[in-house]
Amino acid sequence: MGSVNVLINCAGMNTPKRHWRDLDIADWHRIVAVNLNGVANTVCATLPFMRDQQDGLIINIASWAAKHEFPSRARPMSRQNAALSTCRTASIRKKCTTISVAAA
Repeated sequence: MGSVNVLINCAGMNTPKRHWRDLDIADWHRIVAVNLNGVANTVCATLPFMRDQQDGLIINIASWAAKHEFPSRARPMSRQNAALSTCRTASIRKKCTTISVAAA
């Protein structure tokens, strides 16, 4: 595959039924598969290359809603916060290397 210098995770999806009272568990699983598992899948696929080359940058982009609380719409917030937390964890663990991780 060659070198992988930058990974930008910016894909995401949502549902119009964001209120807990309208929860459709199938929507929940589909959105988690894209918004959270997508981050894990791309990081797991590229991190070995970055480790081998001892260099790389991972950027995870979340929506504005990830940084603000909406009690009635906890579904999108919880998924996006999980993605950002994953990014922060990776950042802490990678401080001893030349691989940088950022959340935007």
